[in-house]
Parts: sequence; structure tokens; C-alpha cells
Amino acid sequence: MNADDARVALELRSMRVELAELREDLATLLRRQLKREDRRIALALWPWAGEIVCGEKFIATSLSELALGDRSAYGEAARELIAEANGDGTDLRPFGEFLARMEGVPLAGWRLVDAGDVHGVRRWRLRRVGEAL
Repeated sequence: MNADDARVALELRSMRVELAELREDLATLLRRQLKREDRRIALALWPWAGEIVCGEKFIATSLSELALGDRSAYGEAARELIAEANGDGTDLRPFGEFLARMEGVPLAGWRLVDAGDVHGVRRWRLRRVGEAL
């Protein structure tokens, strides 16, 4: 490796470190902008939901249905959290809005990402923090 290659390699490593620091700064800013209730709900809901959906795409309704079908203590807690995020709504629109607010924010080792729309219904995917998009 000549001197120019070594300088380029060093600069590349330096840029990677700087990029990682910028990502962490962004994550911190995103977390600070959340309402306390949203953060609390997501911190409790993401680990359960991440294990249940296993990286698959989902919609707000399907996540709610999974919680309804899970008779464990975790499922019961998920139902309560979804109901809380949904407010007094009779449909799941408020829960869908909650999901939209949580997009991209790393919490509890998970990040909610947009997985596109199907017939006007937004789909989501939970990814482990650090997992390649």
C-alpha cells in the first residue's frame, strides 16, 4: 500500500466514524422530539411486536389483530398499549398516526420503517437497530 492509499484509507475510516456519530445525534434528536407517552408506549411495544412480526411487513390493523390473538401476558400488555395509543377512536386511525410519528426513531433496540403503501394503507416493518435497510 502506497502513501496515497494509506491516506485514503485513513480518511475513509474517519468519515465512517463521523457518519456513525451523526446517526447517533439524529437518533437522539428524534427521541427528544417525541411525546413522553409515545416514547413509553413504543419502548414497551416494540420488543413484543418485533418478535411477533419477525421483520415482515404489517399494517396497524394486523398488529392489533396479532395482539388480540396473543393470550400471553405480553399480548395483553400489547393490547393495552395499542388501545392507549389509539385513544378513544373506534377505528385504528389514531394508532396508525402513532406509528407514523414513531417512524425512524430507534427505541428499545428497534426502528420502525415505512414499507410502502398498498391500496392507500401504509405498511410498516420493525428492524433491529443497526440492521441494514
